[in-house]
Amino acid sequence: LRVASCVKQPKATSEALDAIRNTQHACSEYFPKVDLFFRQFARWREVVRQTSLSQCLETALTETHYEDLLLAGERGVESAANVRRLLDLARQFDPYQRQGLYRFLRFVQAQEDEDLDLQPASSLTENAVKLLSIHRSKGQEFPIVALAGLGTKFNEQDLHGPVLLHETLGLCPKITPPGADQSYPGLTHWLARRVERRELRGEELRLFYVALTRARDALILVGTTNQKTDAAKWESESPAPISTNEVAGARSHLDWLQTWLPRATAREDWRSERHGENTLLRWQIYDENDACFNYSLPATPDAAERDESAPDDETTAVAVLKSKLAWPYAFETATTRAAKTSVSELRRRAADEVDAEARPMFLAERDRSPVAAARRVVQRAAGGDRPRSKLSATDIGTAHHKFLEHVSLAQTGSEATLTAEARRLERERVLSADEAAALDLVALAAFWTSETGKKICGQVEFVRRELPFTARFAPLELDEIARHEGGPGMADEFVVVQGVADLVVLRPKEIWLLDFKTDDVKAERLGEKVKFYEPQLKLYALALSRIYQRPVTRCWLHFLSCGEMMNVGVHALACRQTS
Repeated sequence: LRVASCVKQPKATSEALDAIRNTQHACSEYFPKVDLFFRQFARWREVVRQTSLSQCLETALTETHYEDLLLAGERGVESAANVRRLLDLARQFDPYQRQGLYRFLRFVQAQEDEDLDLQPASSLTENAVKLLSIHRSKGQEFPIVALAGLGTKFNEQDLHGPVLLHETLGLCPKITPPGADQSYPGLTHWLARRVERRELRGEELRLFYVALTRARDALILVGTTNQKTDAAKWESESPAPISTNEVAGARSHLDWLQTWLPRATAREDWRSERHGENTLLRWQIYDENDACFNYSLPATPDAAERDESAPDDETTAVAVLKSKLAWPYAFETATTRAAKTSVSELRRRAADEVDAEARPMFLAERDRSPVAAARRVVQRAAGGDRPRSKLSATDIGTAHHKFLEHVSLAQTGSEATLTAEARRLERERVLSADEAAALDLVALAAFWTSETGKKICGQVEFVRRELPFTARFAPLELDEIARHEGGPGMADEFVVVQGVADLVVLRPKEIWLLDFKTDDVKAERLGEKVKFYEPQLKLYALALSRIYQRPVTRCWLHFLSCGEMMNVGVHALACRQTS
């Protein structure tokens, strides 16, 4: 506002800044700042042309001290963390930065659309413990730092490979003599491994320095060793300075610490065989069988010295400890529920059994349905029973679904036209020869010539086959459909469900839904099968009705093996959920 008041009615901030810069005699108070901004802005534009977007943002933040300004304000740590998250997004976008600002904004929008957990960073909480790696701790400081696992050996797995790659020595392989099974390091391999090991020690030493310098008030170092000599009392007899070979020969951070301790302590610093302290540090050596690893309660006076009316401190401490150990997590159910699942998985969970489509189809059982009888007539006319397919039961079911997805609805009027369609799809390599031969064209023709099949063919412009969908459900809804009892703490949660509907007719004001099943099922077991697949159809209907904002008024299950079409009453549920 102060800048704008120096110029007569500027149309934009940029015009106001230009006016101040061009009329420096009138606004001498603001000219140096405006001029500095324009020079910085010009330099940033040059940086973004020559380097990456993230590098330009980091340069601008560094030169303007913007993060320092945020840290000085209210909830500054949270604001600065959000800026860092923006930088992380910019680094991910760096390979695509030549596509412009619009593409970057679309990229950020895509992160939000994918429901990624990009919530604002939370501010630090007092009296809390923060776990992080040494790399993540760079640039930070904490009142107390506990550095654990110092006895863990350095990872040298890459140094034992059969071939090492070195920047000066090149490829350094191990040598395998003719006729021998074992190999040994050659000269170049030995030299490369030695050089790489020293470089690894240097990197580990730098990280160790970073970790040691993160503490402000106290530094706790914890290491475990399985060598008794390492746990023995070290002596300090004016040892020589630490040599480079000692540093390079260490196998863990604890080795460096034990090399330094005799030089930082004296014999009189030891209070016992396992404990000591001086003005710089104090130390304690434990054995794995020591009782100190158990929870120790504060010392209490003898029974004779205690006031009988006073509460028992030991009993109170134990009760508090038990209450903490027995604390139940209020959202335990959410830790066992998948945040993303499929319709097939939910159907199997509802039925508590394996997928029935994995059972042999068209081969193991025979029934007295008209389709099965017609199939046997055709097989006998062809000179015998239909030969057993080379494909598995699952592959045969996949072949039928593939055929139903790509068959032309204008060519479904008879078995002959379906046979021609199968040959066409084989020529176009949609189906393999084995898949085309495995098709039960009699069963397929029986469906398309049925009343329902003719209705679907009459709605060609609205038909969608193998329609994928992704929908969001409340866990309570899924528990109701899958006939499972949910747990507490799921009221505010949601589950993303993905599925593929075999055939959907998206009419202007309603939806028809049909699912093909290739199970080999007898007619008397149809009721059982319908009950098995009912949760799946309910999920399909709920998802489609929510996505397309119209009710599912017709829903069928068609079993190809027996030629039976079953109505599933899910439309009422779908209408209720979308109303």
